[in-house]
Amino acid sequence: MVIFALRQIVMKLSIRNLLVFSTCLVTMTAWFDLPVNFGGKTIAFLSELTLYAHIFILLVVTGGKLKVPKRIWIMFLPLAFYFVAHLAYSFLFEDGGNAILTTRRLLYYPFIGLVGGYNTAVFVKDWQLSEKVLLLNLKLSVLLVVANLLLRFHMFQEFGFISRGSGVILSALVFGAVLVLVKHNSFPKKSPVMLVVSAFIMIFLTSSRGVYLAFFGVLVLLAWQQRQQLGVVRLVKLTTGGIIGLGIITAIAFSSTLVTKTLEKFGADIGNIAEGNMGSRGEKFNTLGARYYLYDAAFSLGLESPIFGKGSGYKVEQWHMGGDYNIDRNKTAHNYYLDLWYRFGLIGIVLFFFFYKRLLRELKLKNKSIYYMFLVTMVYSGFDVLLSSNPSAIIPIFMLAGITLGLPKPDSVKNS
Repeated sequence: MVIFALRQIVMKLSIRNLLVFSTCLVTMTAWFDLPVNFGGKTIAFLSELTLYAHIFILLVVTGGKLKVPKRIWIMFLPLAFYFVAHLAYSFLFEDGGNAILTTRRLLYYPFIGLVGGYNTAVFVKDWQLSEKVLLLNLKLSVLLVVANLLLRFHMFQEFGFISRGSGVILSALVFGAVLVLVKHNSFPKKSPVMLVVSAFIMIFLTSSRGVYLAFFGVLVLLAWQQRQQLGVVRLVKLTTGGIIGLGIITAIAFSSTLVTKTLEKFGADIGNIAEGNMGSRGEKFNTLGARYYLYDAAFSLGLESPIFGKGSGYKVEQWHMGGDYNIDRNKTAHNYYLDLWYRFGLIGIVLFFFFYKRLLRELKLKNKSIYYMFLVTMVYSGFDVLLSSNPSAIIPIFMLAGITLGLPKPDSVKNS
């Protein structure tokens, strides 16, 4: 009897570790989201299949007893009805296939991410689950970055040494450390400074101006919101630590030609805009100026049907990017909110506003580090495609949010 009980405990511990590892694997797909093609069309992504494998493990260990709690389905219900109406309209008057793809990206991926994360948290019952997943993600990311630097294979990354989605995810570790510092005036042993510095470096190595802007903007917001607890002494310590950390990161970054070229291009883009040179200019493509044309076109498109939008099945084949050559490029509007605006109109914007308002309120109450990470996601999505068409970011970010929803924080660790 005793042996059987011990065996059950060991098995449960092993299963919990397996779920922590498989959750981390879902977040690691942000490095490379391999598309799975069939008949010349993409039918799934690696991030999606990894989540399905994770959910399959949950189904096995729970005996098929997965839950979709009220706190989740009540957030999605108004959106689901509206998306169904758009699907019906698109099948009748537009491109039904594109409407399915849009629904999949903007509604289905967030839903399964939240549900998968929630059920993982309910089964594992570990208050530090998201922290364990993030720390494991950081360790694996550091290994991949070091290998990338040594072997120069630029693993699956178009620009930086680490994907932008991974940088956003790992920002939660920095926010968590800052919150601990604010509350306790020191770092506990389980949050060593080197881990924070490593996460900081990972964010910098995304070589993404949008990620930098979103991260530092939210970091300033955090300091402002915590200003009463910080006080003068802690504020000085935090500022000093930030300056030292930034100095270390800058020294490391400027040893990379990839990062220096990115920063040089950023400066050149700003100079071109100041001189009135917008959009594309031969090989020196001005991504900042081009966004002016993208955003103007997307906003104007939404004005054609401001209440209901153009439809989830509406497809823009090419966007005019401006510049000397009047180049059209097959790209998204590079702005999540303008994407919602021209597809779903004011009704869609309002529904998504209340969806995110409710979700962010829950995250803020239960895990502020994930809350601030999600704010970085929201800010960065105003400059790029993170929440519009990047399942390798959408799924893990919402999965981490789902873990937070599934673990109600006790008062003793509520704000840590």
